[in-house]
Amino acid sequence: MKMHICTHVGCHNLTTADRRYCNVHQAEQTAYESRRDQYRKQSYSHDQQHYNQFDRDKEANSFYQSRHWKLLSKELRDESMHICECCGKHSERVYVDHIIPRRIDKRQEYTISNLWVICGRCHYFKTQLESETFTGEFIHDLDASKKFTKNNLKEIIGQK
Repeated sequence: MKMHICTHVGCHNLTTADRRYCNVHQAEQTAYESRRDQYRKQSYSHDQQHYNQFDRDKEANSFYQSRHWKLLSKELRDESMHICECCGKHSERVYVDHIIPRRIDKRQEYTISNLWVICGRCHYFKTQLESETFTGEFIHDLDASKKFTKNNLKEIIGQK
């Protein structure tokens, strides 16, 4: 088991690699984690607000802020118990994602079979795949969207 010296200034006790502080200074570990988690929540919330206000198009923003979408996505996240449908890992922050992107086929925006719950890592790779695949030409994008199935996406994302 890997060990390292306690992070507390002046302390030379050893602790395991998964902890920053030794048993004597465990209270500092708890305080550190609390501050870290609070900062992460504030940072994520601020970034999300900025994205919604300035970067996301208005029509998409109104869709994702709608009561119907919020209830549906919460229900799907709770149903999945925060387990990614792509890689199978548990994550506190999971996303309800459209398999065929909403901007390509708006008819399927509330279709359950077109939605899946994925973790941030898989969502990142799927977004990259979307930007490589879809050109903005309507006919080309509709044809390309036929390749977007859960199994195909799992296979492609699993290789990354």
